[in-house]
Amino acid sequence: MFFKVSDVLTLVSKVRLWCLQIPLPKIAPIIVAALPIPNTLDSKVLEGYSDKIIRGLIARSVKVVSYACDGTEVERSVQHRLNENAADHRTYTVPSPCKLEHYELSTHVALIDGQPVVMVQDSKHALKTFRNNLFSGARALPMGDYLPTYRRIREVAFAEGSPLYHRDVEKLDRQDDNAATRLFSAATLNFLVQNYKEDLGEIVYLFVFGELVDAYQNRHISHSERMKMLLRASYFMQMWQTLLKKCGYAITRYCLSREALDITHLVIKGLFALIMVHRDYSATNPFPLLPWLHGSEGCEHVFGESRGITKDFTMLDFYYMIRKLDVKLREAAAGYNHTYMGAAQVDLLALTTYPSDAKITIIAQQAFEEAESLIALLGIVPSLLYDENSSVRLPSLPSWFPDTEADDTDDLPMLESDANELHQLLCDRERNMETGRLTKRQKDALEHLTFAAVSLSIDDAMKIHDLPVIDDATYDDYLSQDSANIHNALITSTITIAPIEAEDEPEKPLGKGILRTGDLDLSTLVHIRTQHQTLQAAKGVRTRVAQTSQSADGSIRQHLMRQFHEVLRVQQDQALGTGRERQARWCESESTGGAQDKRTGNALNAAQTAAATAKQALKQREKVFQAARVPSRYLRVLHEAGIGPFSPLQVGDYGIVHAEFGLAVGRVTALYNKSGGKYGKHSSIESSTIITGVSYIVVQVFEIMFGRKFRAITKATAMFQVKQFAHLPSTMFLCKLETQPEVSGQTISISSADSATFNALFQSYTTLVDAAKLFRKRQKAPELEPED
Repeated sequence: MFFKVSDVLTLVSKVRLWCLQIPLPKIAPIIVAALPIPNTLDSKVLEGYSDKIIRGLIARSVKVVSYACDGTEVERSVQHRLNENAADHRTYTVPSPCKLEHYELSTHVALIDGQPVVMVQDSKHALKTFRNNLFSGARALPMGDYLPTYRRIREVAFAEGSPLYHRDVEKLDRQDDNAATRLFSAATLNFLVQNYKEDLGEIVYLFVFGELVDAYQNRHISHSERMKMLLRASYFMQMWQTLLKKCGYAITRYCLSREALDITHLVIKGLFALIMVHRDYSATNPFPLLPWLHGSEGCEHVFGESRGITKDFTMLDFYYMIRKLDVKLREAAAGYNHTYMGAAQVDLLALTTYPSDAKITIIAQQAFEEAESLIALLGIVPSLLYDENSSVRLPSLPSWFPDTEADDTDDLPMLESDANELHQLLCDRERNMETGRLTKRQKDALEHLTFAAVSLSIDDAMKIHDLPVIDDATYDDYLSQDSANIHNALITSTITIAPIEAEDEPEKPLGKGILRTGDLDLSTLVHIRTQHQTLQAAKGVRTRVAQTSQSADGSIRQHLMRQFHEVLRVQQDQALGTGRERQARWCESESTGGAQDKRTGNALNAAQTAAATAKQALKQREKVFQAARVPSRYLRVLHEAGIGPFSPLQVGDYGIVHAEFGLAVGRVTALYNKSGGKYGKHSSIESSTIITGVSYIVVQVFEIMFGRKFRAITKATAMFQVKQFAHLPSTMFLCKLETQPEVSGQTISISSADSATFNALFQSYTTLVDAAKLFRKRQKAPELEPED
């Protein structure tokens, strides 16, 4: 695929697709436009394309009510630009249900050529984002006395009778819709409630965000109920963030990622705006709102069906496929979990009824009280969150803790398809043939491989050609079917029922009224999730073909790629020339995705490399403490942190940590190890025999009281009487305690030897601060170097 930049054609690997979805049951998406684009295309250019298409549709009397996309940074930026650049807006507001104005929910809907166009995030993508944030080691998510973690979800997945599969937590696919749906299902919530009732962090997290997404995905609940679900999530998020700020937590490290927070706001405001626009702009002729159809799943459906025909299609292939895809788009999707066309349980009458402003005010109060109940469940007195005069404790050195992980997995560089890589190898073959350094045997091998690659391309073209052609009569039949489906849906949705003259009775939060922390029956949460979850979540059937399975064509193409790599690698190893020539060839190979780096060619080499890196980092750790002039008698314990093959660092261990407010004792609640590469993920581990083999350590903080006693309620969290957690790089974990402390309620007592070490380090605190600064400088340096 080529994209024209000025007068130069550039090979690109992405297709930009715009689809039109009539938001009614049994209507397939319509492909409006498709364009090959490079990875470097910015939001300003993409906004121009989208704006032109939206205005063109509106000019042809197509009432575009929403613009939906997935959650990548560029896509969100396009939406923000479209909204900001609109000539006019209409504002919708839900007044704050309490005395604080920032609980007010307000959204500005763009009016493009007089038509309200709501910016919507794909709700299923949002669900995957919430799952990935929970699983990420790049941050901790303290919720009062509780800390939801990947470790607990993994334990659930491996427990007997678990509703989760092992593959949902190990070697997981971050873009698996089914795995995300299973995690946030009522069955998983019920399993936690029945078997891990004390893990309220995970229970509340899964409930709140599962409910928010099902406000879009559920087929039959009323829009009033959807409004409550989204407002509950909105109020909970504001309460949670207020708690974090008042306790001195940095939002960048102790809350959802910046990307996830933006997606959450768009999801909440998007559904709110959709309900209001449908209510106000279809008042005389009510039109049902099916929020699950306002997403990017139609585009994914098109791509899925295209790959079902030709796994690695080119732009030309796609152009030939477009007309023939219409048949497949009307059938059940193969290889992808497309539930958006499912019409089971759809209640069109309920979906045509919208709440009044007065009703929304009542709903907001109910949602606010339910959010308070959830906050109370986490050990927090909600009223303390509304005290504007209370002090907010800010982190002392936030620069110690940079947010280095790419949280939005969709923003990572796109993996090259087999077809594109094979095309690049053919280009490499041409360059190598021109050098004249190939042997006759190598030339013959490359010639045969080239013929085989061309044969595969011809075979792809023949597959597309052999697809049944839709004649005009068949196409007219399809249009008639769509027209009948639309007519039936609108007839069903316009049946009127005489209004019931009765005052709205305020519901009790979560059906239980205002509750104390220990009074909430957690089965209530399960019951609510059971009512609101989708049929897909209830059945939990996995329909997506595993990515490890390969088609015959894919296997052949990959076999050819391996053969190309082998011949070209041999030629490169044998070639002679100056050092500058070799460097040019190696750099060229890297930039074009040529031969794979032998050092990281398999898991064994990766493990060996990681071990060597950890040992080197251990030496650097010692040098930093020396440079900071830490007393020599403590260098050994700080160097290795008291960790080794016979004394590994494990979850549940205690150690002396350099927290944001000073020295403290920390109980390890989670350990993470960073994989290689610029976009390496911080994966959960259970133990480590070397301190530098750990990227991040999450600890429960114990602050010194007097003597050998430390308390779980620190100065930072004393206002709320909850525990404090810290998300620390391994450089801030100074040493492991020699002896497990004695635990008594909310306090611990450490041994005399450990107390002596703590006091000595406390006396040398200024040197530890200097060491922290040096570690920070050393962490910055590698980021300036190119990644392999």
